[in-house]
Order: sequence, then C-alpha cells, then structure tokens
Amino acid sequence: MSGHDAPALSGHPIETLPIGGHESAEPECGIPDVAELMTRLRAAEAEVAQLREALASQRVIGVAIGILAHRFRCPPEQSWQLLVRLSQTSNVKVRELSRILVDAHAGHDVAADADVLAMLASQLPVGGQDLGLTAPTKGSEKDQ
Repeated sequence: MSGHDAPALSGHPIETLPIGGHESAEPECGIPDVAELMTRLRAAEAEVAQLREALASQRVIGVAIGILAHRFRCPPEQSWQLLVRLSQTSNVKVRELSRILVDAHAGHDVAADADVLAMLASQLPVGGQDLGLTAPTKGSEKDQ
C-alpha cells in the first residue's frame, strides 16, 4: 500500500489527496483529468477548423495562380509572385485577391468588389483587363 492510499471497507485502496500542495493534473492511476481532456478537445477542434479553412484557401489560391499562369503564359511560381505583389500593393490578403480573381473569371457577380477589381486591372501587366477583371455593368454581361 502506498502512502497516498488508504484501505477501504471493501479492501480496495481509496485515493487520497497528497499533502504539501503536490496536486497532480492526473490521478495516480494515469487517467487524465476531465478538464484537461476538454481543453485538449477544444484545442484539437480549433486546429481542425483552421486546417479546413487553410485547405479551402489553398484551393482558391491555386486556381487563381492557374488563371494568371494561363493568361500571362508564365510558370506558376511567377504567377504566385505576381499575386503576392498585387496583395502587397493593394493591402488585400492573397486569399481574398484569389477569391475575387476566381469569381471574376467564373463570371460571378463581383460588383461588391469593383474597387479591388479596378485596382487589380490597373496593376496587372499589359492585357490584364482581358482577365475579366472589370466589374460588370448593366448591359455588358457576356452572352453565354
């Protein structure tokens, strides 16, 4: 019998609190404290949410890089550098610029992003306006 256990009526030891302030987060039997498990669970859930968001952002960024690489006939690395430069000069995050580029390229309504699109069109190399980066105006929608 250890110094921390006292005999119970059933013959099994009863765990007692250690004296002297040496309280442990885990009981002697090695089972983690419920509060510790909840903390770990919350941290894991937050990490999963962040990873999902990062994965979704990476997909959109990859598509934007592909659009730029195709349009300007340059390698993906050069398209990435262009995207980073545009982000820095516009003070708009790469993932947000990528979303706007992809939405504009796909023909989605991007009127809410008209200011960013105008800035992008002015910052892109010659011919950047051909990317469809101008906000659509009434009557200017492309025939499908």
